[in-house]
Amino acid sequence: MNNRDIILSVIIPAYNVSKYISDLLDELSIQILNDVSISDKIEIIVVNDGSTDDTLGILNCYQDKLGDMLLIIDQVNGGVSSARNAGMRAASGRYLYFLDADDKLTSNTMKFYVDTITTRTHEQNIDIFSFGYVSEEEQSDMTKTVDYFWDKYDGELFDRDMVNRLYLSKQICFHIGSTIFQRDFLNKNFIDKNNDCFSEGIAIGEDIEFLLKSLAVTNNLSYHSRVCF
Repeated sequence: MNNRDIILSVIIPAYNVSKYISDLLDELSIQILNDVSISDKIEIIVVNDGSTDDTLGILNCYQDKLGDMLLIIDQVNGGVSSARNAGMRAASGRYLYFLDADDKLTSNTMKFYVDTITTRTHEQNIDIFSFGYVSEEEQSDMTKTVDYFWDKYDGELFDRDMVNRLYLSKQICFHIGSTIFQRDFLNKNFIDKNNDCFSEGIAIGEDIEFLLKSLAVTNNLSYHSRVCF
């Protein structure tokens, strides 16, 4: 992988996800392999976190299909934060994107990510990119689809004060599955200070904690309202 100019590393923790992982890897394969303009700019890192089902066997089948685009890390179960940290340590991309095995992407999202990163970083060094998303949420006895995108902010570049003011006052929302982080930014603020990006041992809310830590130290965030996740 290191002999390619990787723009984006997609990091996926996987623990007993044999029911879901194929759908996500199929979608990623379609979006990446069918577009030669991005096929050499993305790597997929899946961390098998001590699964006891057939997750690892399924991943090995995709290794044959995806070749050096797919890196499989097999580790003893340590939890989702441990798996994400392991994926980060192995990543070679300029930007990192964290997905869960049961997440879904809209069509042509991977190309949109690469094109947006390439275009925007030609203009300025960007710490974080965030995009629109849709969530299925349980409300009373029904599942409701809730939109989280703000067209009025499309294309905006926020500094630290503005992005935190908007986020903490709930004028805008971010989700780890719709946010991309510069690897050097994370290394400088967390890894180089001997801190893990994701706090291990936290079972619930580790993604929100990571987002809050990142927003607290970011220099800027580029927002795009297109629904990607």
